[in-house]
Amino acid sequence: MKVNSEKRGLGETRGKRNKVKKPRRCETNFLPNLPQGKDRESLDKEREQIVVEMTKRTPDITFVDAAMSSTYSLRRQEVIEDEPPVSQMKVQWPALFTERQISKEFTRLVSKDLSKSFFEGLDGHLSKLIQLFRSKRYEDIPEMTSILESLDKDPCDGEEDVIKGVVIGILVALVIEEQVIMHHLSDIPNAFLNLMGLVYALNLNYPKELKFTSEVIQHLFIGLGSDSCTARVHSLKSKLLR
Repeated sequence: MKVNSEKRGLGETRGKRNKVKKPRRCETNFLPNLPQGKDRESLDKEREQIVVEMTKRTPDITFVDAAMSSTYSLRRQEVIEDEPPVSQMKVQWPALFTERQISKEFTRLVSKDLSKSFFEGLDGHLSKLIQLFRSKRYEDIPEMTSILESLDKDPCDGEEDVIKGVVIGILVALVIEEQVIMHHLSDIPNAFLNLMGLVYALNLNYPKELKFTSEVIQHLFIGLGSDSCTARVHSLKSKLLR
């Protein structure tokens, strides 16, 4: 799963990808001021401590949680004002690219629980979505037909044929700006979940090929800005609520 083939922070594109420096996806804590009594230098020292901690085999989760919260404003200034490449962000803020901190960063940014909102929204709309898919014809999309047919089968049927000869299982990974950012994700829904979290945390544009999918996840599943969605997403929302 990939997003943003165009790299940020390089050459003439530096600082120009997202000219609007204000909330655009219902962020409630978009660009906070630095904490009282702290400056960029002191916060950067905390950042360096996080980097060191993340090199340990078993990082101190309590310390990382507190330090990531304390340095949130510095991180947002870097993301919004400097727009560094994602590869650089991963070096400077390695903890941000863990599932735990993606979830916490999302909560800091939009005041919502990412996982809870996503899966509750997905579960709430899933049966209607499947009904909509089944009501359409997909002669030209055999992959979709195969997926719908698989929903009627026992998930264990044919499992032995699928895994026969497989030495290593499928790797679910996220690729952003031509870099593998996260890997060993448990499944596709979890990959989408973390992708959305990183898109928010890094202030990225939705990938063109997943624009409407991303908007559906944002507006209908997570419940952010559901009153200001595009006409296409609003149409889907109306069908799901019938």
